[in-house]
Amino acid sequence: MIKHYIFRLSVLIFSSCAFAQQDVLYSQYMFNQMAFNPAFAGSQNKLNASLLHKQYYIPGAYNSNFQNFQLHSPAYHKKIGLGVQVTNERSFLTQNLEFSAVYAYRIIISKGVLAMGVGFGFKQSKYNLEGSNVLIKDPDDPVLNNVQKPVISPDIQAGMYYQRKNWQWGLSAKNMISTFVVNNSPYEVRKLHLYFHSGYKAKISSELELISFALLKYAVAFPAQLDLTTHFVYNKFVWAGFSYRTYQAFSIQSGIKIDKIVPKLKQDIKIGYAFDYYAGLSFSSHEIMLLINWESHKSPDKIKKQKAQISPFF
Repeated sequence: MIKHYIFRLSVLIFSSCAFAQQDVLYSQYMFNQMAFNPAFAGSQNKLNASLLHKQYYIPGAYNSNFQNFQLHSPAYHKKIGLGVQVTNERSFLTQNLEFSAVYAYRIIISKGVLAMGVGFGFKQSKYNLEGSNVLIKDPDDPVLNNVQKPVISPDIQAGMYYQRKNWQWGLSAKNMISTFVVNNSPYEVRKLHLYFHSGYKAKISSELELISFALLKYAVAFPAQLDLTTHFVYNKFVWAGFSYRTYQAFSIQSGIKIDKIVPKLKQDIKIGYAFDYYAGLSFSSHEIMLLINWESHKSPDKIKKQKAQISPFF
């Protein structure tokens, strides 16, 4: 029993120190902002699908990774946005599965588009010891068996997202219902998360653009985190950049538009890659992203006359 609580404490310390948040951390967050802001749904004016995989390489940690899938699109003459997303996370010995459906309503304001969104879903959490190298002295320990049972809890999200031709910002909240992660432990309550994000696009030359992003995250009872990212985009075809995250985390990122190479695809297809190094904790990660935009059918609408709506930020 004592060993179990030592193991449990080590997981909590690891999770808090390594990530400083309870939600997963994305390096290429500018492409899948619906992961933390439901108001982003439909903002690309096309049917948008993305798949992202991140693999951590942490000394002594078993198979830490996560996957995120998103699908969202404008609807009703592009005045609303609808979307769904699924996230599967394995962090050391904790396994989380998250599903949410989101709705956003969009209005024209100050030559841009302001969206207000909400999301509803659930999260399933448990400890998963299968395949790990953790030695269990007493497999029949009732407490140990109990924490391996999945706990399903509801989740509510809300956010705002404003977008113009060359800049955007958003404010959102996740985990608005305080719930237990596993085993109804008061030490493992899922906390409210607040996000503020912004981006600005500047034209350096006829072929080169500079896009800067910032993402500020705060979770109750955890330190705040700030991500600062810069991308250089050449001819709207290939990009490369870097980012810094507080607590000595660095990332190098790059990507390419596949449809520029294979015009017959006739769709906007992007592949992105990010390598992260967490200097303060001496571990790294690889993140791969696939993003596909399908043209939605063209219908007359009032909101379409705005350039900010015809030419999304990305």
